[in-house]
This record gives sequence, C-alpha cells and structure tokens, in this order.
Amino acid sequence: MPVVLEVVSVTPDKSQKYRILVTGAGRGIGRSIVEILKNDPVAHHLALTARSAEQLEQSAQGAKGEVLILPGDLLEPGTPEKIMAEVIKKWGGIDVLILNAGEGEAAPIDQTTDAMWDRAMRLNAQAPFAFIRAAVPAMKASGAGHIVVVATVDDRLLLVRQLVQHPHRHVAQRLEPNALAEPAKTADQ
Repeated sequence: MPVVLEVVSVTPDKSQKYRILVTGAGRGIGRSIVEILKNDPVAHHLALTARSAEQLEQSAQGAKGEVLILPGDLLEPGTPEKIMAEVIKKWGGIDVLILNAGEGEAAPIDQTTDAMWDRAMRLNAQAPFAFIRAAVPAMKASGAGHIVVVATVDDRLLLVRQLVQHPHRHVAQRLEPNALAEPAKTADQ
C-alpha cells in the first residue's frame, strides 16, 4: 500500500521560523518529512537524527534553513536525551518534535523472542518517551510546542501481533496527546 504524505501546515503561523527535530530522518517517511520541511520558504531550523550520518547528509541537501545533523543509535541508553540536549543548546529550545524512528520484526507470536520484544520496546516505545520527556520542559518554558508521532497501521494484523511488532503505536498514541498537560492534583497534594 503506498504511503501518502501531506503536510498542510507545521504550525498555525506559517510565517514563523520553528526549531524542529525529526527522528528517523535518514530514509523512508522521515526523509519525505524532511523534504517537505527543508523546502518551506520560512527556512526552519531542522535537527535530523538517524543511525547513518551519510543518510542524514543526503536528506539535508538543499535545505533553506540551518540544519543540525545528529547521528545516533536510539537503542543506546541516553541517546534521545543527548540529542534533545544538543538541539536545545544550539537553538535555545524546541518547537516541533516529529517522532518517526521505529521498526519492527514480523513474526507469529509463538516465534518471537525476548530479544525481538526488547528491541521493539526500546526503539518504538522507550526512545519516543525519552524524547518527549526531554522536550517537554523546553516546550513548557516557551509556552508552546508540537509533538507529532508517526506510526504505521497494518489492519491485517491481530492486536497481539501488533503489540509485538509495533508496540509504539499503542504507547505513543496514548502518550502524546497528554505530554504537555499538567497532571491533576489529588485532594492530599
């Protein structure tokens, strides 16, 4: 099934320059997102991350705005936080976080391994959570921020199989809408 990617507007104010981080920006949907953003006449600041520096350089070619290339393996502990810290240090904050990095291995549930599960959870759930947790303080400080979680959908898979292959769909879709919201206080707080 072909992927149709359409970005109507990154933000309501089409004339403002934004500081944007795109994960998984080296190929596929991530590179398509970068293609759209790098050609915006506003010339946004783009921070791009993926495992391959070479792929990131190719994605960034021809960008109208400043580009920060941040290669890193999101399976390594602390990488999302380090990347976010670099973006905030360079540009003083983050306005838009596009969480696109992710992958999964297809296998029937009884043929999956703990290693497959661990890898899927670290890349597709823990890394996005770490990026959001690292971005939210800067977004709160600026009074605004946008978090976009890119997830694919394959309606031919059963829920249990989806959880093994793409657990980030279920975690990120429930996490992102409430990321900037303050938790409710209980009567004893």
